[in-house]
Formats: sequence, C-alpha cells, structure tokens
Amino acid sequence: MTAASAWMERWRTARALGIGNVARVVAYRGMKRTKLARWLTAAPADATVGDLFRTDVIARDATLEPDLTVYFSRHLLQANGHVPWLYDPFTDEDFESPERHWSEIPDFVRPGRDIKAIWELSRFDWALRLALEARDQSGDMTIARLNGLIRDWQEHNPPFLGPNWKCGQEATIRMLQTLLAASLLGQDGVGSVEPPTEALKAFVEIHTKRVAATIQYALAQDNNHSISEASGLYIAGAWLARHDEAARRPKVWHERGRLQLERLVTRLFAEDGSFSQYSITYHRFVIDMLAQVEWWRRRLELPALSETFTMRVRAGVRWLYDLTDPVTGDAPNIGSNDGARLFALSDTDYRDFRPSVQLAMKLFEDQVPYPEGKQDQQLTSLGLAPEPRQPLARSSRVMADGGFVLMMPLEGDLPPGTSAAPSDVEPPHDIWGCVRFPSFAFRPSHADALHLDLWANGVNLLRDSGSYSYNPAEGTAPDLRATAAHNTIEFDGRDQMPRLGRFLFGNWLQPSEVGELIQDDEGLSWSGAYRDAENCWHRRTVTSSGVVWRIWDEIAGQQEKAVLRWRLAPDDWTLAGKTLEGPLARITIECDQEPTAIRLVDGKESRYYLELESLPVLEIEVGPDAHSINTTITLLGTPNDA
Repeated sequence: MTAASAWMERWRTARALGIGNVARVVAYRGMKRTKLARWLTAAPADATVGDLFRTDVIARDATLEPDLTVYFSRHLLQANGHVPWLYDPFTDEDFESPERHWSEIPDFVRPGRDIKAIWELSRFDWALRLALEARDQSGDMTIARLNGLIRDWQEHNPPFLGPNWKCGQEATIRMLQTLLAASLLGQDGVGSVEPPTEALKAFVEIHTKRVAATIQYALAQDNNHSISEASGLYIAGAWLARHDEAARRPKVWHERGRLQLERLVTRLFAEDGSFSQYSITYHRFVIDMLAQVEWWRRRLELPALSETFTMRVRAGVRWLYDLTDPVTGDAPNIGSNDGARLFALSDTDYRDFRPSVQLAMKLFEDQVPYPEGKQDQQLTSLGLAPEPRQPLARSSRVMADGGFVLMMPLEGDLPPGTSAAPSDVEPPHDIWGCVRFPSFAFRPSHADALHLDLWANGVNLLRDSGSYSYNPAEGTAPDLRATAAHNTIEFDGRDQMPRLGRFLFGNWLQPSEVGELIQDDEGLSWSGAYRDAENCWHRRTVTSSGVVWRIWDEIAGQQEKAVLRWRLAPDDWTLAGKTLEGPLARITIECDQEPTAIRLVDGKESRYYLELESLPVLEIEVGPDAHSINTTITLLGTPNDA
C-alpha cells in the first residue's frame, strides 16, 4: 500500500467515524498534553475521606476476603499482601507511580499489562454483595466492613490521582455501584428520615466531576462509554440536587445527562434493537446501565424520558432476549467481550444473560419473560415484583440495521421422522442460528463478516471467539478479532478489513446483498454477500429444516487460497476424509474443486475475559480456482445423561 493510498484509507475511516467525533478525540488528547486536564480535575485540598454509611459499629477492616476478589465475574484471585486497588494479580505486579495525575497515565504501559485488571476491583462489585449481606443477614458488622474497605480505597486513590481515575466510565461505574449499595442499605436519603452522610455526597460529587470533565471524549466513542457516562451525570446529578436544592452544578449535570441520553439512545440503538458496538456482552452492558437509569428515575420521581427513548430501549431489550439461548441463558460470543457485568445482584454465571433481560423487561415493558428462578434475584433485590410473567416467542428475523440474522427453523418439538439421532440420544428440539453480516454505521471491532453461530439444546455447536485481552503479551494468545477467529471465509491469509490501530479497522465492509428469510419446502433460508477492498467476494446461503443445516459458500477473487473455518464445541470429533463426526453432529464437506487440505486443528476461544480455552476447528482450504464450498451439518442430539 502506498503512502497516498494509506492516507486516503485513513481519511475515509475518519469520515465514517464522524469528523465531529475525530475532533473530540483530538481535543481530548490536546487537553491532556497542555495540562488543561490537570486544571479541570485538580485534586481538592479538602477531599473528604470518611465512612460513607451509618453504623453503630466502628471497624477499619480493609481486607477483601477471597470470595470478594472476583475478577471479570470469573477469576478468584488474591492480592497476597499488596494493595488490591493498585495490583494486577494476572502479572503479579503493582502499578507503577500511582501518584501521577490520571491524564499522565498511558493507556497501555506495555504488552501484557492490561489496565482493566487494575480497574476491576475498583468497580466495587463487592460493595453490592456486602450491602445485600448487611441488609438481609448481618447488619452493622458488615456495614462497618464496607466502610473500612471504601476508606482504604479512598486513602490509596486520592481524587484524580492514579490509574483508577483515568477513565470516566470507570468512575461512573464505581459511583453508581456505591449509590446502589446505599439504596440497598436504605441510606441513599430517598424515602427515609435520615439524609445521606456528607462523606457519601462528597464521594458521589467528586466522581461526577471526573465524569463531566471528559464527557466529550466519551461522546466521541459512540459506544458504551458515552451512554454510561451520560447515565452517571443523569443519576448522580439528580441525586445530589435532591439533597442540596440550592446547588446549581448538580442540576446542570443532570440536565446534561438527560439531553445526552435522549440523543445517544436514539442514535446508537437502531429501530431493530441493534446497538452500535455489534457485541452481545457490550449490548448487555448498556441495557444494564439503562435499567439503572429507569430504576433511579422512578426512585427519584423524575419526569419520564421521551417516547422515542423508551421505544429504542425496548427494541434493544427485545434484541438481547432474541439472541439469548432459552435453555442456558448464554448467548453468542459475537463481538468484543471485556468481561463486564454491571450491578450484578444475582448469583448466576457471567454468561447467563437472563437476569439482565428479566430486569430490563420488567422496567421497560412491565412484564417478565422467564419462569421463576435465579433470574428473578435482581428484581427482588430492587423491590420489584417478578410478575406478570408473560413468555415471549422468539421468531426468525433479519436485523438489517446491525447486521444480524436470527434463524429458528423449528417451533416446538421435531416433526415425526425428522430425527437423525441414534436411539441413545434425545433429538435436538431447541435449535437456532445467528448469522453476522457487515452493516456498519459504526466502527466494527471484529472482522467477522458472514460468521455463523449454531445452537442446539443449549449447546453452542458453532461458536465465536470472544476477545481474551485488550493488551495481551506477545505470543500469549491468537488475535481473536481476526477473520481467522470466526466461522467464515478468510482470503489469502488476511483479514476482511485492514487494521489501522489497536481497535480500528479501515475500509469498512458493506453488504452487496442482504436477502430476506425464505421458508419453502427446503426449509428456512437466508443469503447475504459482500465484496472487500481487494475485490474478493463471498456469498453465504444458510438453509435449515431443523436438524440439518446446509451452508453454501460461493467465493471469488482469491489469489492463492481461501480457508473456511468451523469453530466447534469441544467434544470427541473424528475426521475421516471429508466427514467430521462426533456425538453432537456430523459435518460433511463438498467443493467444486478438490480441497487443498481438510484438517482438524486446535483453536482458542475466550468466553471469559483473560481466560483462554482450547476448542477444535475444522479448516477447509481451497486454491484460487475454487468457487464454492458446501457444508452439511446433521445434528445428532444431546446425550440423555448430559
């Protein structure tokens, strides 16, 4: 690529990102270089460090027990004598020079040092657990322990100094988790005789000041950052104003947050419910944040947000419901996955999306779609009745705004005679697939055009890769954002879009064909296609009658080779010629030209952040003269003792 063509590619990408957003990022970087950030967020001389919550017990226990040191809702790790707020247990290192102003701290110190590992305990997930324990069981002793931990955090993280003040979104999360803990304890000053403590008000105010200082940078991201930080201004501003009606700044924060929420939700959520990040876990992140907005709006007796806002949020909740597997509560691992799960008031697994859907559906639709179970815990913790229960049907649809196709070829049980399962297995009956096609109004994070996810009886048979880490050490993990990490075609060993940076692709793909869902005698089918900047073309047609899925990949333009990959659920797979068979399925391959190779290799996936697991990957490699690859997947069922 010549210098001129590289410049043009960056210019096109900048236009796609939005010139206004690029200008906001440039202004933010300039603010840090010119020390304006230090002036806007200068450390106050009288920063309040005190007990946030009232209790008759005095305690200064600042020890996080092992069950509270949970990183990314998965890893139980201990600080081993280090200050946990400034320690990375994955590399066993303390953060360097934590006394620096947040604006002087780089995003990435070196490969392998993922700042998210520093931030994780400072999101205060543990505060919610202790607040629930204090409310429901142990009372003042646990409140005293909670006070001791937060005092210790404040002492090691003075306002605006160190890594835990670097990100406005992190400040938002920590502040809202603390406010929610206060509400669970009945100490948020809403509906109670006693006002909140001065220490709690100071804690919320200093965090809101940090968020307000760089909200323009958050807005430039067009993603979860902008919505979460606007939510923080909206909630905290209204809460602070309630407890000091003469104060002007909290009212400004609240109104600014309200205006931005109205604009952002309308802009970033499409009418079909798709969200700008094209990520299942980030979609949940934003839905959880907006559920807090609505819950606090009611609690603080604020005016309703606009009808357009509400309709877009409802569409987003329904989108998440449709892409959540009803058997397990899991969902496709499509898009970036950074391990975030906000306001977790249930003891369900990180990959169970049902509690988030249940809560948001109750708040925005006044109904709950799932039956009684752990998915009700968030509702009851927040004082919401888990009723009326109203099961919702999931149906096949094309979500063209965001580039997703939900395929559900069967409703109910299998028709007689359609099972290919041997007698010792139960025929799969809850079968669905999800196709990802390129439709980018916002920047893509993965090169995953025409990826296919396939689910049967709660088993994610064909699956996506996740993310692992945003800053892995060299050689520790494959690039899971690459085309090679998805169930699609890779041309000539390169990504579908060129890389322009750590989180940025250029030459965003657009579809050359987006078909409708068609139901005929062959089953349910959909077709879509794209052509990339190197003039390589790929059309995928997916057809299913239930237990049999046929994927017809038509290709052109490869100079040397094309590789189709199927990333499979771990199982006992056996490859013989052009047939791969295991207990879950039989996969057969046909090509118009003899394949160069068909092989079963070891791949990697990350279902939880900073956790890498092996999985089998079927690779079909063809040469430059090949034009089609046909894959037939026959589902064999789930073992009866599974």
